[in-house]
Amino acid sequence: MINSWLRTLISPATTLLFVFWCGSVLSFEIDGRKWDGAETEIRVGLEGISATGILWNTAFIDALNEWSQETAFNFLLREENHTPCMNDFINGVDFTSSVCGTEFGANTLAVTLINTQHQILGPPRIVEADIVINNQRDFDIYDGSLIQFGMDFAGVDFRRIALHELGHMIGLDHNSAVPAESIMAPSIGNIHRLQDDDIEAVSTLYGGLSKCHFSQLSFGKASGSLADGDCTVDKLTVGGTD
Repeated sequence: MINSWLRTLISPATTLLFVFWCGSVLSFEIDGRKWDGAETEIRVGLEGISATGILWNTAFIDALNEWSQETAFNFLLREENHTPCMNDFINGVDFTSSVCGTEFGANTLAVTLINTQHQILGPPRIVEADIVINNQRDFDIYDGSLIQFGMDFAGVDFRRIALHELGHMIGLDHNSAVPAESIMAPSIGNIHRLQDDDIEAVSTLYGGLSKCHFSQLSFGKASGSLADGDCTVDKLTVGGTD
């Protein structure tokens, strides 16, 4: 099953990006968009249970915790339902029949909507990200191959979809390798856990400050110029050109 992605820019004040997934060389893609402080809160209160007996909410929180435990990014969980279509600077996730009023594509499983704000230095910062999951598609929860002989699953694995969409929420784009050994591959496949490429992508996006040496400022006049090894804004804000 192939699932495609789309990005649409709207509004001059904020940028809204639609990113959706339709059903070991490092080759991750990032453009610099990220959250301040390498963390954000998300409200999760999904109802229902899969055919394999696992709650949708449990699987989503498990995916969220994997990003927090394996990478430099931290999700702050609030277990309550919040509609993802309010544009209110609160992150939410839910099953919906449309992308906040726009029809899902024929093969679309889920969509991530990202709001960004312009900054004077560096790329835009993310201020809100919401995930809508196509409630017209059949999902289940299981590890391993999407197709397993001798086992009866009721649909596509929901947990790996959650992992992928949360990667977009963090600020990651699709992996460009062929084949892409990454949960951030452009098409859903047999990978169901974070890979080295995914972890390194988050480290690159959010690790700029940790790679720079800071010196205490002193009063008075000083002069100088950049030297080899000095940190510049584009290193601190990956994807920027300052």
